[in-house]
Amino acid sequence: MKKCFVVSPISQEGSEVRKRADQVFKYIISPVCEETGFEPIRVDQVNQADSITETIIDYLINSELVIADITGHNPNAFYEMGYRASTGRPMIHLKEKNEKIPFDIAGIRRECKIKCVSYR
Repeated sequence: MKKCFVVSPISQEGSEVRKRADQVFKYIISPVCEETGFEPIRVDQVNQADSITETIIDYLINSELVIADITGHNPNAFYEMGYRASTGRPMIHLKEKNEKIPFDIAGIRRECKIKCVSYR
């Protein structure tokens, strides 16, 4: 099955950021991925012996698709998004409807390789 790596702010168990990330993953991203033949993967759900950074970089390089949730303008999500962008492979930006797209990425257009989708 093709892999879809999900970049998002995750935070601590029980936090509002984590609850939102879990809901977006469970009710928005996972159903769409499964319907389109992708296995959705989020780093906190991966059990590997290497460092978390190595795991993230590996998925950013090798996944067929990356969905990056930029809601909240999390610095780690932007770093991972930039790393993925350097590969030239497909990525979808996802954000809450009422949030603005930051200036530095608002003008990105790459022949449908990157798409921004809003929800709620």
